Amino acid sequence: MTLIPCEVCNRDICSEDYEKHLIVCILSAQYLLNIRDEVEHEYDIQNNYQMLRNKFPRIPVLEKKECPICLTQIRKDCRELSCGHTFCDNCIDEWWKRQLNCPMCKFDFLPVITNSNQ
Repeated sequence: MTLIPCEVCNRDICSEDYEKHLIVCILSAQYLLNIRDEVEHEYDIQNNYQMLRNKFPRIPVLEKKECPICLTQIRKDCRELSCGHTFCDNCIDEWWKRQLNCPMCKFDFLPVITNSNQ
């Protein structure tokens, strides 16, 4: 019986089982990398979302305006974006969890929040 070091996990594996072990090891490593990437992506989304909320704080509604997302009159707090569009704070918050732009003009806020951190 010959032992061969696995190229992925560095364990010594019996030569008869080496090929099977290597396949399982590679697939496991790829799975863990995918999970790590998903977690990092989710962190980026949450971090960007929080920075947008800080950059455009809630403000009280001073005049009658309709939210272009829910199509109802904004009654309480809103967020006025640098592109000039105004939304219900809850509507734009939900939008920002998926997109980092203005739903009306598609203005990209990623450069706005990345430049403010430098």
